[in-house]
Amino acid sequence: MDNHSKISAILIVYHEEAIIERCLKSLKEYVNEIIVIHDGPCQDNTLTIAQKYTSNIHEGDRKGMMEFHLINAIKLASYDWILRIDADEYLSPTMGENLHTLIQDTTSNSFAFIWPIWDGNQYITKNWPYKPVLFRKS
Repeated sequence: MDNHSKISAILIVYHEEAIIERCLKSLKEYVNEIIVIHDGPCQDNTLTIAQKYTSNIHEGDRKGMMEFHLINAIKLASYDWILRIDADEYLSPTMGENLHTLIQDTTSNSFAFIWPIWDGNQYITKNWPYKPVLFRKS
C-alpha cells in the first residue's frame, strides 16, 4: 500500500478526557496514522488516553480554535489522505470499512459526509449537515 492509499487521522483537542477514547477506538482499525494536537498545555488525562492509540501527540500553544492548528496537523500527516475528526465524534463500523474504498476513487479529492447533530440524548438532525472530513493532502 503506497502513501496515496493510506489515511492519516487528525484530532485537534482541548481537555477531552471524557470522550476521546471512543473516537480513538473507532479509528484504530481503519486509519494508518493518528495525530493528536492539544490546543495548549494539557491539564487532564486527554494525552495519557491518546498515548494508548498513538505516539504522534503534540501540544500546541493555546489558540482557542481548532483552525489555528489545522495547517500544522496537515503538515505532520505522513499520508496523502487526511481524515479530520473531532474528539466527540467517531466512525461507525460501516464508515470505517468504506474509507479505503472511497480513497481509491481517482476522480475525487475530498468527501463530505452527512454528520447528524447529537444533542447528548438524541440526534436532532438526520440528513444534514454535510461535513467535509476526508480530503487529499496534496
